Amino acid sequence: MTTQDMSGMSDILDCFRYFAGVGLKSIPHSEDADVWLRVLSDVPANLLHLAADEWIRTPVKDKGGTLRGQKWAPTAGELRNLAFALEADHRVQTTAKKRGCASCGEVLDEHGAIVEHGTGYRTVSQHCFPAVDGSVNWHAEPYRIASRLVLCDCELGRWIAHGHQTVDRDRMPKDWSPTITCEQALQVFQRHDARLYLSGSTQPHHRFRPEDARTSSPFFCRAAPEELHGDNEHGRALRRAAYDYLRGSRPAPALDGGRR
Repeated sequence: MTTQDMSGMSDILDCFRYFAGVGLKSIPHSEDADVWLRVLSDVPANLLHLAADEWIRTPVKDKGGTLRGQKWAPTAGELRNLAFALEADHRVQTTAKKRGCASCGEVLDEHGAIVEHGTGYRTVSQHCFPAVDGSVNWHAEPYRIASRLVLCDCELGRWIAHGHQTVDRDRMPKDWSPTITCEQALQVFQRHDARLYLSGSTQPHHRFRPEDARTSSPFFCRAAPEELHGDNEHGRALRRAAYDYLRGSRPAPALDGGRR
C-alpha cells in the first residue's frame, strides 16, 4: 500500500457523516477528527470504509440476547481493530485459494487432482566447513549446520511473502520479521566456506544427494536428513527408513522432526 491509499481527514469526516446519516448515537464531533486521524492514519481508506459498513450492518445482542441493529458509533480504536480483522479474514480466505507446487509439497493423483496441498514453504540448510591454511576443507565434517524455513517461489509462497511485507507490524511481536524467499536465502546465506541446500530444488547442486532433485525422491519437497543432520549414521538411517517405507516394509519414519 502506498501512503496515498491511507485514510486522510476527508475519509474520517466521511465516516462521521455516515454514522450520523444512519442515526447512530454518540457521533464524534468534527474537532475530534484530528485524534481519529492519528489512530487511523495507517488504515487504507477503502478498508476504513469497509469497516464502517461492517459496523453498521452487523447486528449486536442486547441484554436479553436478541439481535438488534447497531445503535452506537464506534470509537476510533474499535474501527481500527475491525478494519484489520476484516483484512485478516480476507487474507485467510484468499490464501486458501492460492496454490502451492510440488517443490513445497503439493501431491497430485493420477487424474491431476490435488491430494495434498503445498505449504508455500521450503527449507534451506547451510553447512559451514573448516579452513586449513586458508583453504576450505570441503571433505571435513561441517563445523556448523543450520536450517530455516523460507518461502517457495510458487503462487502460494509469493502470496505469503506479500502478506508478510504488508502486515501491520505494530500488531506483531517485537522480534517478528518477514520470512525471506528461497531466492533471498540463497544469497543471504552464501559464504565462502559454506554449501547451501534447498528442499524442492530440481538443481542437483542444491541437494546433498543429486537423486533428491527428482520429484520421485521421498526427500524432494523436504529437507533430506543429511542436509539437516550431516552425513552421519543418523542421517543415513533416516534415509534407509524412508526408502523402506516406500517399499512397504516399515511404518513411516519421522524424517525431519516435522519440518518442511
